[in-house]
Amino acid sequence: MKKWSIAAAFLLAAVTMSFSACSIDAGRAEIGGEEAPSTGSSVISEGTFSAAVQYSEMIENISDRDRDPSYDESAVCTVVFSGGSAEISGSGASADGADIVITAAGTYLLSGSSENGSIKVSADGSDKVQLVLNGLSLVSSACPLSVESADKVFVTLAEGSENSLSDGEEYELALGDSSVDAAVFSKSDVTINGSGSLFVCGNYSHGIVSKDDLVITGGNISVTAAKTGIEGKDCVILSGGSLSVTAGTDGIRSTNADDAGRGYVLADGAGVKVKAGSDGIQAVTALCIASGNIEVECGSETAPSSVSAEYGGFGRGWDSSVQKTETDGKGIKCDGTINVSGGNVIVKSCDDSVHAGGDILISGGELTLSSADDGVHSDTVINISGGKLTVSESYEGIEAGEIYVMGGEIEVSASDDGFNAAGETAGGTGMRFGGGAFASANPEKIVISGGSIFVSAGGDGIDSNGSLEFTGGVTIVNGPSDSANGALDCESSPMISGGVVMGVGASGMAVSFSDSSAQGSILVNVNTQSGAGRLYFCDEDGKALCFMDTEKPYNSIIVSCPEIETGKTYVLCVGDGSAPAIADGENALSAESVEVIARVEMASLHYSDSNGGGMGGGGFKGGGMGKINPGAGRPGGF
Repeated sequence: MKKWSIAAAFLLAAVTMSFSACSIDAGRAEIGGEEAPSTGSSVISEGTFSAAVQYSEMIENISDRDRDPSYDESAVCTVVFSGGSAEISGSGASADGADIVITAAGTYLLSGSSENGSIKVSADGSDKVQLVLNGLSLVSSACPLSVESADKVFVTLAEGSENSLSDGEEYELALGDSSVDAAVFSKSDVTINGSGSLFVCGNYSHGIVSKDDLVITGGNISVTAAKTGIEGKDCVILSGGSLSVTAGTDGIRSTNADDAGRGYVLADGAGVKVKAGSDGIQAVTALCIASGNIEVECGSETAPSSVSAEYGGFGRGWDSSVQKTETDGKGIKCDGTINVSGGNVIVKSCDDSVHAGGDILISGGELTLSSADDGVHSDTVINISGGKLTVSESYEGIEAGEIYVMGGEIEVSASDDGFNAAGETAGGTGMRFGGGAFASANPEKIVISGGSIFVSAGGDGIDSNGSLEFTGGVTIVNGPSDSANGALDCESSPMISGGVVMGVGASGMAVSFSDSSAQGSILVNVNTQSGAGRLYFCDEDGKALCFMDTEKPYNSIIVSCPEIETGKTYVLCVGDGSAPAIADGENALSAESVEVIARVEMASLHYSDSNGGGMGGGGFKGGGMGKINPGAGRPGGF
């Protein structure tokens, strides 16, 4: 994906609303570069973010002992497995062949190997039990490690040790009212810590399951499971160590939907890799990513490579004869809210890469997403205030009922809409978001008040079924080449009071900014351009006020920036981007290095080229008709 460039001094002007001239040689800020555009300031509502469980509450569930793998070697009960038997030295445990039962609080040092051995913890509900795995290898026809009762069980991976637990492919085993269905199964809280390694193989069903909290603060853990890799019913906290999960269904999940304060996943400091047949990481109430490295690859291999055929016809209405095939495979998923404040997240998914039934807040971190459906999807609100978000492949890039961008760096590539604000369609179950023919009565909106945005879209670049407003930031749109879509689209004319917007696309559905907008704008149609070059917006002396790199053929251009004034003349010109932007030290583009494609005389603050062209010329102050295509489209709305 190409990146946009813009004069850094102009960005300062965008924030201060100054109309002083800016110099194109003042330096450039690029997405991903050392300098980032100023974010501007919003004067309207920026949306809300509510979570049933906040980060501060999640992190409180990690105790000092959860992070501390130490133990008193002089006070341990030692268990050594050997074939069909186990030798016990100390109190609190008993053996029946190679099946061990632990009934008291304390620390148990476990080593050796058995082809049909198991460990069962059946202690008092107030007891804390520490299991130190120090070169333990257990294969069982049923479950090799189960916890029937205890207050909490600490599984400590001894330094330098290699440990493995593997269950049978078919068995029936119950702990009270619970059916055991995992290689590591617990009815109590479980913490895994230490610096050793652990391999878990869930041949029957799941890998590691806790019916309470599951906390991981250390260790090098690898889980392979026929179904779910890791589950903590009340919560899953990943706060250290390295975790690799390969699962037939879901990778990592928390499932408690009955308690508003439970059912969450927190990733804060762990290294996590998930390859899952269904969803990658999912929670019920809240999912928080604060730090660490997370890689997710998920979904059925039979997922469609393209879902663009589900819509058809003029105006992007619903085509009832073509239905989208529903597939599992959401990367980061929560029925409630998702909060990303840090970390490095990479997702490749057959369905949405990030999906929430509630709000999504992105305030930090770096996300790189590739999806056969949406990059980021919320049923309610998406709020982006920081971080770096790259949607390298998607059907629709960012989608929610309301979308607010206040900061951060965003790059979106989509086969359909780049941004889409849409509510549930009137048709109900089975219909996607989007499609103006079934617009919701809810107040869909997109508000961009800061940050830097680059969109490359096959459909509408930025599309709202309700309102669209810009109050700050820098937005660059490489819109569609087909006439059924435009760089910008909304139910009413978009509004702008600050920031920089520069976009190209087809003229058939081109939309201009509202005449009541506080900041000036230009919409002009031109002869079709190849798109392989750089588009400059200049004053009549050749000073480039802003510019963008274009990717696809276009014949419509929309520009708004703080320097636009009534009574002035502006020039749009194209070049290959290789020639110097400075001519003879005069801070102006060289007429020999660019081709003028339109000249606009601002009789009013908002110029809309409804007849297909502004005045052109052979140079910045040249006369005559330029390369304009009269009647090339119908801008200005529907």
